[in-house]
Amino acid sequence: MRRFLKQLVIASIFIGLGIGVVVIAWNMLYTPTCFDRIKNGSETGVDCGGSCSSCELKTVSTPVVLRSVKFSDITGNVIDTGIQLRNPNASWGAKQFSYTINFYGAADALIPASLHGTSFLLPGQTRWIMETAKFVPGRVERVEFAIATQTIAWAKLKPYIEETDFTIQNTALRKLISPASGYAELIGRISNKSQFDAKDFEIQAVVYDAKKQIVAIGNTMMKSLRQGETRDFRIFWQRAFDGQDASFDTFVNVNVLQDSNFLQKYEY
Repeated sequence: MRRFLKQLVIASIFIGLGIGVVVIAWNMLYTPTCFDRIKNGSETGVDCGGSCSSCELKTVSTPVVLRSVKFSDITGNVIDTGIQLRNPNASWGAKQFSYTINFYGAADALIPASLHGTSFLLPGQTRWIMETAKFVPGRVERVEFAIATQTIAWAKLKPYIEETDFTIQNTALRKLISPASGYAELIGRISNKSQFDAKDFEIQAVVYDAKKQIVAIGNTMMKSLRQGETRDFRIFWQRAFDGQDASFDTFVNVNVLQDSNFLQKYEY
């Protein structure tokens, strides 16, 4: 019996030494990754923190669609469509994501004219994605919007950037009178009050009737706006809409999550 116990103790020692050697060899040879489901390396959580992505990203929520609108010309083949999105994440913005807009006609049949694009959404932001004057080979009954969630690149806003640094003022909506072509225009001015030269601005307008129903959407792009600069803009509508007692909102969108959209000006 004593001999058996002695053998058992010796075997246990050798097993323990073997396990120790394996563990040491594993630690020496294995390179931690951000996808091995183990808290290792510089990680502060399992596969997050340290050299991996922030652990906060495990709890971010996908942007949600609040509503969609569509407007067609008299032929029914040229369409303006707008999707209003909300980012429920107060600290994290979507620096970039890809989206698809599908159009459906009679009997909910998919019309072969899907739109694909990329956009962004700032932390906690509610904003519109607008696709205007798009040709669709069929009368649209329904619009479907989808974000490719695997393409979302999350980022935090730099502390020295404020969305309110870019303002719109002196706006006016007016119907056009012959001989001017088109139906209506919205004019205004945009100012850059930040400390940066910025680029790729989208200026949007949403027009409401007397009952606050949306009757038109429109947008225009501005390639650049320097620090302290103010420039005029114009949004134009070819098709008619109910402008009786019309009111409107304007929005300016610039991707302040992208460092490439800013060129800092230094004083010497």
